[in-house]
Amino acid sequence: DALPTSILELEPKDEFLIDTGDFMKRPYNSIFHVSGGYDPKLVYETGMHEDPASLQELLNGVMDLAKAIHGKPRVTQIPVVTMPHGLVNDAGYAFCMGSYVLATPDTSFSLLNPSRGLSFDPLGFSFFLPRLGWEFNQTSAEYPGCGMILALTGMEANASDMIETGLATHYIDSVSTLGMLERSLGELPPWDHHTVQRKPPRYYGQPESKEDINASVRNVPLANLLYSFSAYTITSVDIFSKPNNGFTPNEDPSLELDPVPLYRSRSSDIVNYGAAFDPIFQEEKSVEGILERFRQVATRETMDEEEQAATEVAKDIVKRMEKLSPMALSVIYRLMQMGSQTGETLEGCMEREAKVQAKLFAYDDFGQWAKHTTSGNESTFTDWKHSSLAAVSSDEVDEILS
Repeated sequence: DALPTSILELEPKDEFLIDTGDFMKRPYNSIFHVSGGYDPKLVYETGMHEDPASLQELLNGVMDLAKAIHGKPRVTQIPVVTMPHGLVNDAGYAFCMGSYVLATPDTSFSLLNPSRGLSFDPLGFSFFLPRLGWEFNQTSAEYPGCGMILALTGMEANASDMIETGLATHYIDSVSTLGMLERSLGELPPWDHHTVQRKPPRYYGQPESKEDINASVRNVPLANLLYSFSAYTITSVDIFSKPNNGFTPNEDPSLELDPVPLYRSRSSDIVNYGAAFDPIFQEEKSVEGILERFRQVATRETMDEEEQAATEVAKDIVKRMEKLSPMALSVIYRLMQMGSQTGETLEGCMEREAKVQAKLFAYDDFGQWAKHTTSGNESTFTDWKHSSLAAVSSDEVDEILS
């Protein structure tokens, strides 16, 4: 009950509970902030971080929202369709845990909490980030570094990255069709009307069969509709429309009655980085070791163009990691290790993440970051309790995780 069921139910005193983004204030054709789940600065300003009961209510609300949207396999009947036309970060990804996530050219995802001295919000990040690409046997499943890069650097995954790692399911390249898609969704028949067979007749007094003879066709109209509006999906061949409404600059559209879409190989920077630096993530067993290996790559001198590109990426990763809270990174890395183990569950990881996040809200790093940002200082905060990852002891991390 910590989160309102709709934006209209928000009261001024409850404004810290949910962050719905500032989409109403953004000019046309700019990147929207869809949701961050809640505003950590307001959590600090209202003193919620010092009130364990209220903080637990907030985290439980985020966790309940994620569970409700995710549903239960083979139990949930009505799928949730989400179209995040803009940036989604941290707890805001709860809205993207349903069956269908429609990415647009402006869709992106990032984890900003490590830059605030915080860890994962209780959505099960430590469960599904180590398993990116597993559900549909994507290339990203071969490289555990894909999830580590997102977790440890705050790097922003764009729409292509989200599709290729399983964080989104469909790509819609034409934003102008979204209104038509919304109307088409509203015209679909209800879930219980998706039938091709009638129920078998039964005699008077005979109990009704619990078997759903139309189970195989439930929600098929929805899946077909979403597919028809998509440039490609998580499981389909990459078929993109040609530029300029389906035609190359030298073609006359009036002469082409049935344009054929161009084929373009799909790519993802996140997956490419995960593949290029796979030995680092496979061989290193600590977050300090990972950072040190990237430092070595970043200082390497070479004349090879591909190696130079890798060096520039490594420099960016090092720069990002050095700005984040050493304690938060240490805790996140351990959470990722724990969540990747066989036998772990999404719900179990959520519970663990909620306990850890509650402790980090009371930790020095979050308080110092919040004071810095709420004072109107726009510079990046780096005055963390620990000067480096090496300064964070294993005992301190164990205490947060206990």
